[in-house]
Amino acid sequence: MIIIKLKTIIKCFFVFILVSFPIVYHTKGSFIGNYSQNSQILDESSIFYIMAPENNSIIYEMPILSYYLNNISAQLEFYLNGSFISNTLNNTDLILSVRGYYNLTGIAQSNNDTVVESVFFSYFPVISIDFSYDTIYHNDFFHFPDYSSPIPCYTYDETVLLQASFNEKNNSLNLLIHYQVSSNLYELDSSNFTWTNDTCLNLIIEPLNFNVTTHKLVFDVTSSLPNGTNSIKFYFFRAVVPPLVEPDAYENFVNTIHSGTVQGHFQVFRGISDLTNISVFLDNQLIQYYYNKNGIEDFSGILTITINTTQYEDGEHELRIIVTDFFNLTTDNNYLLTFDNFMTPTNEPPTMPLYLRIILISLSVIVAVSVILQMLDKRYRFIDKLRRK
Repeated sequence: MIIIKLKTIIKCFFVFILVSFPIVYHTKGSFIGNYSQNSQILDESSIFYIMAPENNSIIYEMPILSYYLNNISAQLEFYLNGSFISNTLNNTDLILSVRGYYNLTGIAQSNNDTVVESVFFSYFPVISIDFSYDTIYHNDFFHFPDYSSPIPCYTYDETVLLQASFNEKNNSLNLLIHYQVSSNLYELDSSNFTWTNDTCLNLIIEPLNFNVTTHKLVFDVTSSLPNGTNSIKFYFFRAVVPPLVEPDAYENFVNTIHSGTVQGHFQVFRGISDLTNISVFLDNQLIQYYYNKNGIEDFSGILTITINTTQYEDGEHELRIIVTDFFNLTTDNNYLLTFDNFMTPTNEPPTMPLYLRIILISLSVIVAVSVILQMLDKRYRFIDKLRRK
């Protein structure tokens, strides 16, 4: 019984030691270079070791470089997978661009003594792609529900040159690229893209004979490393639809005879790009003009046209509206207006003859008096009825 109790006490003692003083594993000496390792600078009061990252699987955030240097004045150098990194500040991010396994080695030099400390960790965020392209125009007013970045825009016959940078080396990647135009789906192969290095590829998309604005690329990526599956979308537009101009449906501006100073409103719907030019002509004479090569600012989509008909002869006149967008897509609209300067001005109420005004006023007075007399008659009858009771 005494022996059993003694064994139990010894076990409890070791459990207490493990809980109170957890073991931290550090790998030393696994660095290629010329140095003399002298552990004498590491005594009870003088210590250098890397605290983090250590055996961590980091998914969403950058790993933190954290080390402990106590009571010694030492020059520090750090190497990531054998490559020197300049960041020697404590508790700062290690900037990593590629998913994978890492060996972080620190060297502390004090006088003629050098101590090496290495730790190992893994970095596996979600697979991602950074896109770069050569287009000069982006559509930033229309987004898809699953895509929030500005969308690059190209002309109908322009070749799309796209560079895709992955956060993982291609030796552990399996990649499928699909190109979707309307209901047509194509799978791209090595004739469409080439790897320029182990993380970047160039993609070339020639114009297709489709009058479609929206184009989509889907990168289905799988990896042999952990957390290695993702489907990444990339959208681009082709400028194929010109702006649209429509008269205000409630005004009937183009189907009315006008007189005096009149206003008409037209709705202007742009395609995928801003409008750069709006020109309004009346009988081939320019009467309104807006232009900005980078896009007409503060345009609400409503074009207001003001015309003084007294400056023109009576009869039919041609109104022409030309609208052009950034990609030089143009819409040209013609409307027929009729002017009659002898009629009451369009925007003024008609003048009523004096005798009609007198008749209307007299009728109004008669009706008002009749209503009052009826109300008084009803009241007197009610009072008389109460008295008889």
